[in-house]
Amino acid sequence: SGLPSATGPRSAPEPEGTPGRQTGVVVADVDVEEGEDGQLLVLTTLRNRGPDPTDATVVVTLTVADEETVREETLELPGASSVETTVEFEATFDEFASDGSVSARVR
Repeated sequence: SGLPSATGPRSAPEPEGTPGRQTGVVVADVDVEEGEDGQLLVLTTLRNRGPDPTDATVVVTLTVADEETVREETLELPGASSVETTVEFEATFDEFASDGSVSARVR
């Protein structure tokens, strides 16, 4: 055939990051607590795995009795470090404990 053969797997280069998406920032931990007035507090820890400081938005989704509430918070993260934040919801801790779920992601 005379044509050179492939020498191994090929893949496109990894993008350095796109607007609105923070590569290298992950949700490291999610926990819930009861606030002083019985409200639900969601504690999230974001970890910046990259060496450079960046801003990231954490999106916390709470579902209680099939009703979904979403809160967003933008944080500054130093390079190679973790930052904790607390997001307060109107739902009570007891409502969450009996029929709730929570998730967090980075946007």
